This record gives sequence, structure tokens and C-alpha cells, in this order.
Amino acid sequence: MRRQISILLLFCFLLTGLRAAAEEGSIAPAGEGNLAPVGELSAVGYDEEEAIISDEEGNIGKPAEAGTITPGGEGSFFYNNTGFINSETYHGEVYYDSNESFIEVIGEIAREDMKCSGILASVTVAQAILESGFGTSKLATEAHNLFGIKASLSGNNWENSTWDGVSTFRARTAEQTKSGVEYYITADFRAYESIVDSVGDHSAYLIGAVNGDHYRYDGLQYQTDYRTAAQIIKSGGYATDVKYVDKLCSLIETYDLTRFDEE
Repeated sequence: MRRQISILLLFCFLLTGLRAAAEEGSIAPAGEGNLAPVGELSAVGYDEEEAIISDEEGNIGKPAEAGTITPGGEGSFFYNNTGFINSETYHGEVYYDSNESFIEVIGEIAREDMKCSGILASVTVAQAILESGFGTSKLATEAHNLFGIKASLSGNNWENSTWDGVSTFRARTAEQTKSGVEYYITADFRAYESIVDSVGDHSAYLIGAVNGDHYRYDGLQYQTDYRTAAQIIKSGGYATDVKYVDKLCSLIETYDLTRFDEE
């Protein structure tokens, strides 16, 4: 009898310890007693309402819908693939303090965005690097605009835009004539709540922007060859730089950005 009581007490002690650990965020409950590791929401018995996401250090993320949850950057951030990526499906802050960390952070965001948008993550990251100088441009740091998207562009009528329609940032940027002569313009650019919104709006624009009665970047969505994708973007009038395609492809190859095209 004493032995049975001891076993029962031991079981209660272990159960209490597991519950305490879950509350502290050291484990991630997935419903019905199943434990889901960081970044995974596919454990058997997953209960969406009970799920708690935690990072390696025990920091608790917000309850998340079923989908891919990815930690990254110097801090911890989580987002899911419930739709076009935006600040509503993203929780936390994005941190980067070097070219390398910028690539890794934007790469993971672009990978997640690609699942919904069909825009190659490698191309998105290359454009972000080229347009924002690895996230260091004034437009990027003060307006969270990584891609130089202007406030007035293609009629502002594409679907799934993450821009609020009013926030702008005035900046001076370099342009080129068709012969390669550089000149500067000052214009109003879109200001976003976060770089996640910038990535989402960039993809929404590439998919939905029109030129007359046809899509400006027709054939880009679900394109699997990055050089072809880059050429479609250039031919659609995204950039005036005569070497734009070569620059994007060089960045993709130099930093092995195609790794982000793998889901």
C-alpha cells in the first residue's frame, strides 16, 4: 500500500513539474498532451486554441494558427502562412545588425511569403538587398520600405496591399535613362508599420500591378527560374537600372539565396 502511494505521489510530482515547465515556456504544448518543438505546429492532437509557441530561451509567443511558425533574427519572432504576410500575422520585432543577419532575417520572411504569393524568395531578398543597401537606406530605416515602392504607382489598385494608404516618406533616389545616364528624383514613398508589411506589399504589387489592360509582371508568379523572374521584373518597368537583372542574379549567386526558395 505504501509503495502504491509513493508511486502515485511521484506521478503527481512529475505531472506538476511538466505543467510548470509549460507555463514557463520551456515546452510547447500542442493539445491532448502532445509536445510540439519550436517551429512546429503539426504534432498529433494539435489543438489550435491551446497551442503555445516558445523559443529556445523560453520566451512565449502569442497563440498561433496552424501553419509554419519560424523563429529568427537576434530576437525571436514568429509568423504564419495564413495569407499574404503582413504585420497582423507577425508578432514581435525584426532585428538585424549586419549584412549576414539581414539576409537571414529577410530570407525567412521571404520564404514564408513565397508560400502565399508564389514570388521566388531568392528574388525578393536580392531586391531588398539592392534597393535598401542591406536594410541601411534611410527609406528602409525610417519608413520600413525595403523596395523603393512609391506612394503613387500603377494606380494604387492592386489587391492585398499592406499599405495603410496615407503614410508616406519623402526621399531622393537615383534613376537611370535607357542609355544608362544617372539622374535623381525626389518623390513620396510608402511608409509601412514594419518590414514585414513591406515584403507583403512588394509581392502583392508584383502580382496585381497592371499596365493598361494587362498585368505588368505577367508570368512572374510561380516562376521557378530566378533569372527569368528578374527579367520579367525589369521588363515590367520596376527599375530603370540597365544592369538590374545582372545585379539581382549576382546577389542571388554570391549569397546562395536560392536556399530560401526551398520550403
